[in-house]
Amino acid sequence: MKNALVLCPAWSIEMPHLAMAMLSSVLRRDGHQVFNFDLNNHFFHHCQDKYKRYWSKEYDLSWTVPDFISEFISQNEKLIDAAIDEILATKAKIIGFSVYFPTELMSLALARRLKEKDKSRIIIFGGTQCLRHYKGMVFIEESCIDIVATGEGDLTLSDIVKIAEETGNVDFCKGTLIKRNGKIIDCGDREPIMDLDALPFPDFSGFKLSDFYYSNALPVLFSRGCIQRCVFCTVTNFWQVYRSLSGRRMFEQVKYYLSNFKEPIDFHFYDPLINGNIKALECFCGMIISAVKSNDVKPIRWRAEAIIRPEMSYELLAKMKQAGCYQLAYGIESGSQKVLDAMKKRYRICDAEEVLKNTHEAGIQVSANFMFGFPTETRLDFQATLDFLSRNRKHIDEIYPSESFCCIDRRSYLYSHPGEFNLLPDPHIDFWETLDGSNNYPERMRRFEEFCDLAVSLNLNVGSGYRKVKLNKEECLKRYYAYKNMNNSPSYS
Repeated sequence: MKNALVLCPAWSIEMPHLAMAMLSSVLRRDGHQVFNFDLNNHFFHHCQDKYKRYWSKEYDLSWTVPDFISEFISQNEKLIDAAIDEILATKAKIIGFSVYFPTELMSLALARRLKEKDKSRIIIFGGTQCLRHYKGMVFIEESCIDIVATGEGDLTLSDIVKIAEETGNVDFCKGTLIKRNGKIIDCGDREPIMDLDALPFPDFSGFKLSDFYYSNALPVLFSRGCIQRCVFCTVTNFWQVYRSLSGRRMFEQVKYYLSNFKEPIDFHFYDPLINGNIKALECFCGMIISAVKSNDVKPIRWRAEAIIRPEMSYELLAKMKQAGCYQLAYGIESGSQKVLDAMKKRYRICDAEEVLKNTHEAGIQVSANFMFGFPTETRLDFQATLDFLSRNRKHIDEIYPSESFCCIDRRSYLYSHPGEFNLLPDPHIDFWETLDGSNNYPERMRRFEEFCDLAVSLNLNVGSGYRKVKLNKEECLKRYYAYKNMNNSPSYS
């Protein structure tokens, strides 16, 4: 059966889209034909030049503004019409969109156009925006959307295609919301895929690596979910439980890509954490080291996200370095133990300092993420973060300050327990305040700027979030005060 997978702007143009490659591999394993439409990358290369800047981090919020979407479409009408015609020309019965916060509006716009031209196509929305109680129930109300996949989609999409092929329609499939004859059917949740080793390797054959910013890099995934339950995070809402590939299976995947791509390949692990399963990580590193020594594979380079764990010893990190790891990004978030405990980060400041030191001394670049104005963070707590940065500067290569400072996602524990964190009820994702008004958006912005100024004075590399905030500061504050005035409450600024 013919299927089309679509990614709309705006998303990363650094590497091929991992989710599309994962879904393609399952469908092709099942004998189906798949057409990949990375319209995100295609539109970047072929749209009017004045719009290319909107794929940079500084401008990505533009894609969440309806007026900008309308303007982009009207100014690139031929490009978009050609894409619609090309998708329909494949004769794909099912057209699946990967939907995330910045791709939502463009995905809806294209889905509407596809449905207008051919009502017989089955249009599916899936991705992190599609959780049932987040945007899933909103999407399924859209006349252009037939099915919403509400969790991880590998087996769900496989089942949808099988049912559609056998019956011509899809009346029920676990893990989805379905619209049939004007009625919405909630098919319930699908259990998470526990044996990740049983899945085929993500299939990047539909992508041309030279079209991307990193022309010799591939995104890969060692695990799904997280072993932590940080109160501000929503990773577990989608992935539910933590699972990882075995070290051997991850090695086999890397070896497969090395044999199928001619250029040297960098691997970017997209997991929330590479070190959730230390045993599997050590096994993977050991197999890479042995295979390189025996000339079975070429030396590789890879980077990953990691959490602070005492198990991250110098010996383990040196082994990771030998296996090709050149950068680790740690979610430090705060230098205050009190704030870390409130976040449920489950590590001690002394552990963080030791891990950063071990990583640096092993020869691995250290990237550190920080957030500002967590609801329980006082001025003294923030000072502890400044002190942490100064104290550990020699073991940090770059910092990524959170451009949203500290947002409160509606799917997070933080949002659903405002009283526990001294928050006003129903906190706004960006413009929330504490009950006494001492922690508000302008104050969080001040702390962000103070932290970044210190980092610059310490000659640290500062991530693009700093430039994004500087560029959009006036507009963000205007939105904040408009929100305050609309809600008739004091600004405390």
